[in-house]
Amino acid sequence: MEPERPMYVYLQKNGDADARDEQSEDDNSKIYAYPNPFVDRVTLRFELEADVPSAQICLYSQAGINKQNYNLGALGAGENSFVIAPDVSENIYIVRVVAGQYKYQTIIFRKR
Repeated sequence: MEPERPMYVYLQKNGDADARDEQSEDDNSKIYAYPNPFVDRVTLRFELEADVPSAQICLYSQAGINKQNYNLGALGAGENSFVIAPDVSENIYIVRVVAGQYKYQTIIFRKR
């Protein structure tokens, strides 16, 4: 009985239901995007509990089409912050950060 339709749906096949429950909401609350909505740049801030050998930021449209990727290389444990300047035309995007075993995602909005 939601008053509106969800903004997006993210489906992921995972064989281990217990692992999915442990990771579900905690990881998505560990990434921040500001300013949101953005005009030409957006800062992504997230925290890692351990060092990772490689990390990547992926930008997806509402239709799930990969628009841009940013390779970050190795990252250290603690707070990490990156400024990206997406060259995009649509209004709503899904940002996904994959850093080793850590996966975070959030929604960003582009101001016209």
